[in-house]
Amino acid sequence: MSDDVIIATERGVCDKLSRDYPERGFYQLAQNKLTCPNMKMTTLQNVYDALLGNFGDVIEIEEELRLRAKRSIDNMLKYGG
Repeated sequence: MSDDVIIATERGVCDKLSRDYPERGFYQLAQNKLTCPNMKMTTLQNVYDALLGNFGDVIEIEEELRLRAKRSIDNMLKYGG
């Protein structure tokens, strides 16, 4: 099994993984196109507050869309360990 991984998310994730696991090969799906300035402003404290329900607006989406998104997250957790 190869230790190379293709990353298809925000560039900072790939950069951090490369620093944390220098022995692995991480390749970004679309170099220089996946930088999100809003994601760069999110702190660990923001995530913690959001999980507690103490931060941000309530986002409401259609149930069908929620279930499709949940299925994607469930698959990431299933295959990612």
